[in-house]
Amino acid sequence: MPKPAAAAAPPMPENQKVKEVKGKMMFAKSKRIATAEEGRRSSLDLREDWAKKLKKGKGKGKGSGKKGQGKGKAKGKGKSKYQVKKDDDAVRGEAIDQLEKNLDKKRRSSIKEIHKTEKGLALKKPAFGKVSDVLPEAKNLNLLLKCIKCTEVEGTKIWEADCGDASGVVKLSLQTKAQADLCTPGASLRIQNAKVIMVKGFIRVAVDKWAVLKVADTPLDFEPNGNNDVSATEYELAEA
Repeated sequence: MPKPAAAAAPPMPENQKVKEVKGKMMFAKSKRIATAEEGRRSSLDLREDWAKKLKKGKGKGKGSGKKGQGKGKAKGKGKSKYQVKKDDDAVRGEAIDQLEKNLDKKRRSSIKEIHKTEKGLALKKPAFGKVSDVLPEAKNLNLLLKCIKCTEVEGTKIWEADCGDASGVVKLSLQTKAQADLCTPGASLRIQNAKVIMVKGFIRVAVDKWAVLKVADTPLDFEPNGNNDVSATEYELAEA
């Protein structure tokens, strides 16, 4: 019997999607940690507050200036003040009221921290740069481009697309046929997280597995500036 064809591996998720999922996981984790920590502290605080309140309510003697401890007459400054002795139920009630106030304060503080964390993890709109600013060793490039032409490099499985914006033009280095199919003359393109590679001293913007190349959300209304070809400038390594 012929062996069944091996199933194709699922495509790698987009970088933007990975960031979104990681953000949600980090937010859920921080929320669980905050809830568990709040519960632990609440239990400890409740016991400590009750113990302090009950201890204050059962003090005897005038003390020696150290919160009712000892039996002699106080020699410190000021006069002692009498107050109505409270029963244990009243002391516990005050302790519980104070504890609820403390818990409410901590709860509001935890909510603020969660909102702050969530805001920090929120996805931001990418800032798109200009072709004229593309330099050797640049990375994390976000560009809005119009395609001029796309050709396959002879003897390789790499395609090069001439694209540009109103500030200049640059060559893209593409690794898949699917990317090349998007680069038809006049197509409006959106590139994110690309990087520069140097080919024989000339700039190429590489769209590798970490980058995204898609059709722009809306058609671009500029024409590529062919008078400034960034990929036509030859560079050489300078001695350190």
